[in-house]
Amino acid sequence: MESLNISGCNGMTTLLRGAADGGSAAGELVTFPRLRLLALLGLPKLEAIREDGSECAFPELRRVQTRGCPRLRCIPMRPAASGQSKARVECDKHWWGALQWASDDVKSHFAPVLI
Repeated sequence: MESLNISGCNGMTTLLRGAADGGSAAGELVTFPRLRLLALLGLPKLEAIREDGSECAFPELRRVQTRGCPRLRCIPMRPAASGQSKARVECDKHWWGALQWASDDVKSHFAPVLI
């Protein structure tokens, strides 16, 4: 899968559920090896990528689009390999400013495109 576009799911609070709901175990690294585009649009109740807050790895990620996700405050992504270009994050200026990052190293792998 190279593109994941989730939009208009007004009641969605989490993208990836825990093991009790058939998802991955807490703390287990979930990897999307070929994903290049992650679009999260019009998800007003989305609060987390993973229910337990664990990281996800997106080694080929090039672009993230977020709009209409005011409750999403953290994107728990493992940084890409060194030498890889930064992933563009197309988002609202206020949303970008309010994001919480695991570290400055993680944040440095993303380049905001503020809209």
